Amino acid sequence: MNTYSPDSQRLFFDGLLNCREMGGMPLANGKVFRDKVFMRSDISSDLPENTMNQMIDYGVNLVIDLRCEAEKSREVDSFSRKEGVKYTSISLFDGDPDSPDDYIMSFLKKHTLGDYYIMILEEYKEQMANIFRLLLNNEGVTLFHCAVGKDRTGVIAAILYLLAGASYENIILNYKVSFEYGKKVLGEHYNHKIPELKHTALSEARNMTKFLNYIDSQYEGKIESYLLKIGITNEEISALREKCIEE
Repeated sequence: MNTYSPDSQRLFFDGLLNCREMGGMPLANGKVFRDKVFMRSDISSDLPENTMNQMIDYGVNLVIDLRCEAEKSREVDSFSRKEGVKYTSISLFDGDPDSPDDYIMSFLKKHTLGDYYIMILEEYKEQMANIFRLLLNNEGVTLFHCAVGKDRTGVIAAILYLLAGASYENIILNYKVSFEYGKKVLGEHYNHKIPELKHTALSEARNMTKFLNYIDSQYEGKIESYLLKIGITNEEISALREKCIEE
């Protein structure tokens, strides 16, 4: 019987809806993902000072912003102005997700979010390599986020969980709750999007299932093969895996 619940990883900080500790995920061989190494979240341009201080006290000292320039210009990451935290931006989206005519949004009118997650894997290899090296080399808690902590953030989280040895079932469970947690924002997105794009506000299991099936078919189910392809060395892969697993 699977007793894993993503609710156990949820962090409640004022101003954030979908903030979660990556630690606590059950892994193969009875192991568990290490606490206070990685945090995933949505973001706000007006996070209360108290929230940022609480997150710094939690251990956050590096923030990786996965959003594009258009998103950042509309909503500046509060941490980009915060002393004591290193902020870096590595976009996993070209264009503007708020424009229905954007080429990725046009792609999503006829494809699933799972197809976009595969696009991230294959068309953003340099960015992905930079992200995973930052995750490996930072000492402290690394917070990575996009706009609502669902898609780009979900891909990075899934890869870390795959590397550490989490089950597909639990990775999908972890992904699915993003809509529930972020419903205050995502529900509005759903209501205002054109019919062909309403699905992009959701976090349906089929999206992560498609992503994981792609890893199976193209990389023989080994996320290590993908990481090698983008230039991460065997030594770096082993070190990142070790960093993820509580001993």
